[in-house]
Amino acid sequence: MRVGFTGTRPPFTNIQYHALEHLILASRGEVTEVHHGDCVGADEAFHDLCCGLLIGIPIIIHPPVNPKWAANCTGYAARRDPQDYFDRDMDIVDETDLLIACPRTFTPVPHSGTWLTAGYARDTGKPIWFVYPDGTVVPYKRQSCQTS
Repeated sequence: MRVGFTGTRPPFTNIQYHALEHLILASRGEVTEVHHGDCVGADEAFHDLCCGLLIGIPIIIHPPVNPKWAANCTGYAARRDPQDYFDRDMDIVDETDLLIACPRTFTPVPHSGTWLTAGYARDTGKPIWFVYPDGTVVPYKRQSCQTS
């Protein structure tokens, strides 16, 4: 399973970090590669977690075109060309089977890249695992409508 990640620039809460760590550990037998946006904050922490917990699993980074917030992570298997934030985030969703989203809030915030990415994943039918600031992990899978 190819896993994408989106998170906020301010770092995780401690409990959110440990919940993400537990989620990665619980699914590591299924993960074949991971993708993230190579920004400071959550992307950088996710990268470090994956380097330590998913040894041998390829990490693909999707850096932003604006170097101001780039984490410049090392130890990746592939690096995509830098892009604007939203284009890069859509590519992360498009190239993966599941998205892990670590928002800073419990409800969507306008203009939040994390929430926009999760919304795009939802709209494309991708499963999402939300890891909220209080450590709650909630799966989201769009339900298909069936008619009789």
